[in-house]
Amino acid sequence: MKICIVTHKIRKGDGQGRVNYEIAMELLRRGHQLTLLASEVAPELADSISVDWVPIIVHKYPTEFIRNLVFA
Repeated sequence: MKICIVTHKIRKGDGQGRVNYEIAMELLRRGHQLTLLASEVAPELADSISVDWVPIIVHKYPTEFIRNLVFA
């Protein structure tokens, strides 16, 4: 199955990002193809042949609040 996840971060060490990371890893383990639209993705996910990462560029904005607003 092809699945798309749209979220700010998919990485360890970040509360919601960690939950997103674990979901993505389990989906890969089950053999699904993932498209990730996110500002940050863990390297082991970004390097997977079953993952297409579409980066959302928000790092140029000065505060986390504005980055979240722009991402939304």
